[in-house]
Amino acid sequence: MRTRKTHQTELVLQAVHALDHPTASDVLKAVNEQDPTVSRATVFRVLAEAAESGEVQRLVLAGSSDCFDITLCRHAHMVCSRCGAISDVEIADTEALEKSARGVSGGRIDACHVQFFGLCPACNKE
Repeated sequence: MRTRKTHQTELVLQAVHALDHPTASDVLKAVNEQDPTVSRATVFRVLAEAAESGEVQRLVLAGSSDCFDITLCRHAHMVCSRCGAISDVEIADTEALEKSARGVSGGRIDACHVQFFGLCPACNKE
C-alpha cells in the first residue's frame, strides 16, 4: 500500500490512464518519454502497488503480457486474435455468472475474469 505520491508514481498512473490496457513495458515507454530517469523497477513497483491497492486492475490474459485496466467495475475483455488489441466488454449479469459457478469444487470463487477472442473492429474490416 502506497503511503506517498511521488513524481514517478504520478507519471506511471497518468500513463496507465492515457493508454488503453497497457502492459508494464508500454507504461515504461510512456513514462520515459516524460522523464527518462524513471527506472523499469520503479514503474513495475508502482503498477504492482496500484493493482494491490485497487487503483488499477491487473489483467492476466492468455497469450499476452499482463495488462493494466483503469475500469474497475465488473466487465469482461475481448482480445483480438489478429492484432492483440484488448477492449472492454460489458456483461449484463456478472452476479448470475458467478453464482452459477459457486461451489464447483467445494471451494470459493473470489474473482472471475472472462475473456472473449475474435476480431477487433479494425481487423474485422479487413
